[in-house]
Amino acid sequence: MVPGQLLAGEYPKNMEDDAASRAKLAVLTKAGVNTFIDLTQAGELSPYAQWLDAESQAYYRFPIWDVDIPDTSETTATFNEAVVCVIAGAE
Repeated sequence: MVPGQLLAGEYPKNMEDDAASRAKLAVLTKAGVNTFIDLTQAGELSPYAQWLDAESQAYYRFPIWDVDIPDTSETTATFNEAVVCVIAGAE
């Protein structure tokens, strides 16, 4: 965590408890989190983006396989650049 700038954490969606998921997202929202970067593959986990406020919160997906890394250094550089651009734009 970088105070006032960056918070990294677990996937905010509880697998079988939508109320707990919404409560977790509400805590993040109250703490000032306004940009979510999802590293999961589409369909890998239950989505949560539908519970974000599209007017005040941004959602981005940069999928990588769980416990894996991009396959080439070029892919890694492109991935890193994209994520850094999103973070920089969220300030």
